[in-house]
Amino acid sequence: MKITNLGTSGYASFYVACELYKQMSQQNHSKLGLATGGTMVDVYRFLVQLLRKNKLDVSEIETFNLDEYVGLDAQHEQSYHSYMNEMLFKQYPYFNPSLLHIPNGNADNLNDETKRYEQLINQKGPVDIQIIGIGENGHIGFNEPGT
Repeated sequence: MKITNLGTSGYASFYVACELYKQMSQQNHSKLGLATGGTMVDVYRFLVQLLRKNKLDVSEIETFNLDEYVGLDAQHEQSYHSYMNEMLFKQYPYFNPSLLHIPNGNADNLNDETKRYEQLINQKGPVDIQIIGIGENGHIGFNEPGT
């Protein structure tokens, strides 16, 4: 594992955006594991700037989001579906919607949904690069400390 200390959140966000961009530009069938939340706002802002500047073809890029809120419809303004649309997919609208995967937090059976999503990742993967934000209390993807 390589650990890089970039000093500030701004530098770290730009670095992560560059790593995502590099992956996509070197492999046009990349599988990206994406995250949400405050940590990712600047990452996606920088990534959109890079994509627009270089007009990268992302039509074959496939994404898998880390998480979603339980009980929220995908169109709900607080859902991670909405977050991803606002932060990335609407800002650079050249992604293929059929290749953008986010768990269904409103599924009737959440156990079945988690199995379905895991099978999808196993079938389509492996994920080439996974981005994970760590919350202020150390949580990763709704996995709270002590759980």
